[in-house]
Amino acid sequence: MKTGAAPPASEGRQLVVMRGSMTIGRAVGMALAVATWLTSSSARAEPPAPSAPTKSLEDTIRRTADPCFDGIEASVRKWLERDRVDARIAVVVEGRAGEEVVVVIRRDGVIVGERRLQTSALSCDRARETVSLAVAMAIDATLLKLRSTDAPEGPVTPPAVPADPTATDSSPHGMNRVAARGVPKQRSKQAPSSSVRVGLGLEERVWLAALPRAAVGSGPYLSIERGALRARLAASFTLPVDIPFTDPAGAGARVFAVAGEADACALARARTISMGPCARMGAGGWTGIGRGLARAESTTVPWVFVGGALMAAWQLAARWELVGHAGLLRAIIRPALTVGKAGGRLEQTTVMPELGASFGIGLHYAL
Repeated sequence: MKTGAAPPASEGRQLVVMRGSMTIGRAVGMALAVATWLTSSSARAEPPAPSAPTKSLEDTIRRTADPCFDGIEASVRKWLERDRVDARIAVVVEGRAGEEVVVVIRRDGVIVGERRLQTSALSCDRARETVSLAVAMAIDATLLKLRSTDAPEGPVTPPAVPADPTATDSSPHGMNRVAARGVPKQRSKQAPSSSVRVGLGLEERVWLAALPRAAVGSGPYLSIERGALRARLAASFTLPVDIPFTDPAGAGARVFAVAGEADACALARARTISMGPCARMGAGGWTGIGRGLARAESTTVPWVFVGGALMAAWQLAARWELVGHAGLLRAIIRPALTVGKAGGRLEQTTVMPELGASFGIGLHYAL
């Protein structure tokens, strides 16, 4: 075989075609490079589109004052992986852990979505995570909608009007969709969720100067709470207290008290602790019977008092609280209990002090 021999005619044609293809490829590549450079040059020449104003998640989310929801902004930040969102978005979380929670999202002041969550069976931490995830999903969906709305649009065909203009459809996440051009569809009216909470409790009491001697008692109570205000109706029954007489020896009286109280409190919340002052008034009576006397008669006298107290509550779980209070009272109607002595010849009168105090601690369950 000769090394300098010329290639056959068919191979020559293939080489020509390959060289021609390589030449065309270089031309196409140069053309694409020039077009890319021109495009990027023109893009750099245009001023960038102004970005939409933003605000922090703390300013975006407004919620009910519930210690279980403290730090919900941090949980939402974890899901969204961002600190600030479009300033046109606002989220309202209504309700408290342990009851129905409503997440409402607004865009430019208009409600564009709502989701209701049942948290009665969830712990405090689980309720916070569930609500924070719902808030993050609502914000993310609204941001996507805003981006598609803010993007330049070409000529589009107007959407068909449904047969029932009031009909609404729900997204997979339970948020109501918004009609074209940012006009929300009409939603069926729903009864607003009540933020009034009713609870029951049982407490132990210590009364100082409410009886001639310190007394211990207990009783149930009912509370009605709305926001930071709490009204409380309580009943207390003390154990009998023995009052010795100086004469005759071994004689005396056995006294116990029954009281009903009404408190009006304003409690400030900090995480799981609530604390605040209360105005208090109450009424009841003393009941006493002679002891060691020839004539033992039972006597009941009225008792009315006013006062104030400091109340504190520690939230143990979604529905349970440990409640304590300490208060001062002033008797408006002071009981004067008179017990007869032997043969009724002598009597001894016991008068309640004008000023007294009471302390209580108990468990509270929110219905």
